[in-house]
Amino acid sequence: MVQSHSVRTSDPDTGALAVDALFVAGVAADAGGADSQVIPFGLTASMARHGARAEDVVEAVLVVRRALIVATGLDPATEPVPLVVGDPRVAAVNLGVYLQGLIDRGAARTRTDRATVTMRTLAQLRAG
Repeated sequence: MVQSHSVRTSDPDTGALAVDALFVAGVAADAGGADSQVIPFGLTASMARHGARAEDVVEAVLVVRRALIVATGLDPATEPVPLVVGDPRVAAVNLGVYLQGLIDRGAARTRTDRATVTMRTLAQLRAG
């Protein structure tokens, strides 16, 4: 389970958290998918590294979602919008799992692999 930090020394960098979330979802897909512990451990490590809270991770994953949709040409009108309610720690993990599926849908749409989608999304994140 993602650990929540109640105190931050400064506002975390959403862009850096977004890159971490993209990386965690990509690695988790290769390490056994939604059943692996990569997502909760990876997101917790990212939060600790950036002094972030679970709410910050949720925001970062939604930034990645937008970038991935643009990078792969997925239709934003038909791509499911994740529901974020309840405990932010649970929402962060669920969004990490959602991001895995989105990477797979992007790969199918572009007829490429997860690594290519991840790199295109990273480029889109950097382009702003």
